[in-house]
Amino acid sequence: MQGRSPPLLAVCWLLAGCYTPFPHDRHDLVDFRIVGLQVGDAAPEPGSRVFARALLYGGEGFFHDELPTLSWSLDDATATGPEVDLQVPLQEGRWELQLVATHADGQRRESAVLPLSVGGSAAPLAPPELPAVSRSLVADLSADSSAEQLTLDQRELLESSSACDADLGGSWRLGLDLSDPSERFQARWMTSGGRGSFFELDHLATDWIPATMLLDDEVEGEGEVQISERLDAGVYGAVVLVIDGQGANAWRFFDLPLQGAEALAPGVDSPQLLEHAGRLFWLDSALPADTTLVQATLELADNAWGLWLTDVEAVQALADDDPYGTLALGCPGPLPLDEPFSFDWLAEARCSRQQLDGQRVVLEVQIPDCPGEAP
Repeated sequence: MQGRSPPLLAVCWLLAGCYTPFPHDRHDLVDFRIVGLQVGDAAPEPGSRVFARALLYGGEGFFHDELPTLSWSLDDATATGPEVDLQVPLQEGRWELQLVATHADGQRRESAVLPLSVGGSAAPLAPPELPAVSRSLVADLSADSSAEQLTLDQRELLESSSACDADLGGSWRLGLDLSDPSERFQARWMTSGGRGSFFELDHLATDWIPATMLLDDEVEGEGEVQISERLDAGVYGAVVLVIDGQGANAWRFFDLPLQGAEALAPGVDSPQLLEHAGRLFWLDSALPADTTLVQATLELADNAWGLWLTDVEAVQALADDDPYGTLALGCPGPLPLDEPFSFDWLAEARCSRQQLDGQRVVLEVQIPDCPGEAP
């Protein structure tokens, strides 16, 4: 069994009524699929309107070469597109928001549902504001760990260290510093291509080992660990989906680097680390440490995000007309005109990577000292 969850988490899914709208293991992003749905209010008033959007995996990464068709329905209301505004039913009760996503090839199709409690709450039920994913290294956890060492009790005893350490070849400890004393939310951790193995610590934290690990015994802590793949040096794209069982869902992207910047940017002297919404890029030229906006050219890339940044420079001033260059992108959108470009737009099927190849965009970034540093 790959990346087993601790028994406590399994009990939550079975006894707490957590809503699971997908028919297969969400850890394994290996084909076109809907990863998650989000609404602005999961407990709307009867007859009001609700905004909805989706997170999709394109099959090769969190992008699409050609955009899929997204068809939404809520009772008699229907709409198409990556972000929709639907009329809520006039009757109170439990309703299902449904999405059917059809791949551009016309053959592959995914469906998902999200529950809405119409008129069932005294206050709006909004998605949580997720912080950046924290990343630290766990030196004593690896693909060579025994089944006993992989148990929850044993992993809770392990200490993690700063991600500024030179050797990033080990395992990552990941978490969300989200205020949740009642454990209302549950995090589901996923990598592009299903790379590596997750071993959850609690409802908002997990360990990730850079290997595909199989336990040959269903009894926790017993049996042998089989390794089918050890990951090479590189940067592995990932996402965490946070759900509450009532429709208030949210997601955050992040990268998991293996080995140091020099290994990840071969031939570049003293590469500089740049972070955009959890995604990591290594630059061959230095930017001022207080840089928050950059202009860069997007290039097709063989990574989880489908694109890479080239010709990166700090933004000195924004144009009065179309300050972030959004109108020039030619994406069907909808795209916000008053916000910088976001790689999230690819995963939400607002832009295809083919449409963005060669485009000059403005992005919000930070220059961290190390991959695990929070914004």
